[in-house]
Amino acid sequence: MDAELLVVNNLKVDIKTGNQYIGILENVNFKVLRGQKVAVLGPSGTGKTTLLESIGQLKSWDSHYRYAGEIRFSGHSLLENKKLLHQYRGNKFSYIFQEPMSCFNPLLTCGKQVDESISAHRNAEPALRKKMILEWFEKFKLGDVSRVFDAYPHQLSGGQLQRIMFVLALINGPELLIADEPYSSLDEENQLLFLKTLEEEQKERNLSVIMVSHDWLISKNWADYFIIMNHGTIVDQGDLQTLEKTGSDPFTTSLFEFEQVREKLAHDFSVVKHAGEPVLQVEKVSKSYPSYQTSNEKTDIFENINFELFQGETIGVSGPSGSGKSTLARCILKLEKTDAGKIFWMEKDVTHLDFETLIPLRPSVQIVFQDNNLSLPPHKTIYDILYEVSRIQKGKKVDVMEILGEVGLDDTVLMKYPSQLSGGQRQRLCIARALAMFPKVIVFDEILSMLDPVSQVQIVNLLLNVQKKLGISYVFITHDKKWLEVFTRRVIDL
Repeated sequence: MDAELLVVNNLKVDIKTGNQYIGILENVNFKVLRGQKVAVLGPSGTGKTTLLESIGQLKSWDSHYRYAGEIRFSGHSLLENKKLLHQYRGNKFSYIFQEPMSCFNPLLTCGKQVDESISAHRNAEPALRKKMILEWFEKFKLGDVSRVFDAYPHQLSGGQLQRIMFVLALINGPELLIADEPYSSLDEENQLLFLKTLEEEQKERNLSVIMVSHDWLISKNWADYFIIMNHGTIVDQGDLQTLEKTGSDPFTTSLFEFEQVREKLAHDFSVVKHAGEPVLQVEKVSKSYPSYQTSNEKTDIFENINFELFQGETIGVSGPSGSGKSTLARCILKLEKTDAGKIFWMEKDVTHLDFETLIPLRPSVQIVFQDNNLSLPPHKTIYDILYEVSRIQKGKKVDVMEILGEVGLDDTVLMKYPSQLSGGQRQRLCIARALAMFPKVIVFDEILSMLDPVSQVQIVNLLLNVQKKLGISYVFITHDKKWLEVFTRRVIDL
């Protein structure tokens, strides 16, 4: 049997902007062997996600995209044979996407959506399909699997939805798994679970994997081949030893310096001084949700949370997927009501303030959400999004270009829409929007999970400099304990 499963030669992808086409990918060449584990790394916005989408031509319905070159799967051309492409997609090769919240139909239960995937590619009785699904849910430790089967996407955490996406991708027995940041929404325990399960699947069926990752430490211990992208093309590729010896791109070099840089950042954050006045107080806060199965029961999310955050300080929030980290963030922001306890902003009790009364106070406490794709209006350009903030800030001058520059963006993004930016670029934009409100407190909900290692360092440097200069306080929510060690030694575990 041919060892080459996927062959990409001279791939070129253009997107139409106005009356002209602009290149996204240029002269991309690589192979994926059967059973091979390939990691794709590179700066945000360099075309990694576009490369993965191009394998299955996920944007072929959009006339703005134009493909050229050669993509061959098991010796068959995917660019020339559209019928074969449709047969293979979701069957011979499957996808795990970066943003699980955006990938599920909100009107269908999670079990139904997995069931549709199975029935599209094989003939099996409904009872047998359900049995298969529940077994896979058990494999990925989704807890009460019958409850999860009947749950709608909004009733589960991002980490739970990501694990269900793993099930969707693997349940039909593909030969190639194409994964875009598959563990960015998972805590450390579930990351290890995913990698262990993936390893078992690979050994059992000689599964090939090509995976975009922003976690260099996981990638270098997991993958046996690396593709480094920059400026829309492949700049380095090879195994770990080859990259370390011959890698020529600055991004490649920076990967091998990543740990030393992070250690320095941890030291720099440890010496940041903070003032004595609390800017955020959380006293005995509890939160539960009504059970969607019985009206008389409630599910406790967290109980009796207490902490004070002082000016210029950072406090961390950690815990496994589904433990309530994002719910706590929304409670702090008064986007959700609490069951008990009090919340103070700048020593003002905001626990029971109504929507109108909170409006003039909201600029002082901002949030950058985990899923930036859902937190930006898709119909507005970046220019409109940022200048809307400047109009809100009456009496305060907002230098939009300066703020863009601070987060590593420039004026070339102003006339683009959020969908035209990478996940990392959208995250930078969300941070810029929060800074434009001149806040006293910013709550960051997994803001680094969609950024490459170099961008992570750049963003953390930005947050460090902003904190030193302006004395802004941070609530930093993450499941990455190594980044928590950089930001703070004071952590709330949920």
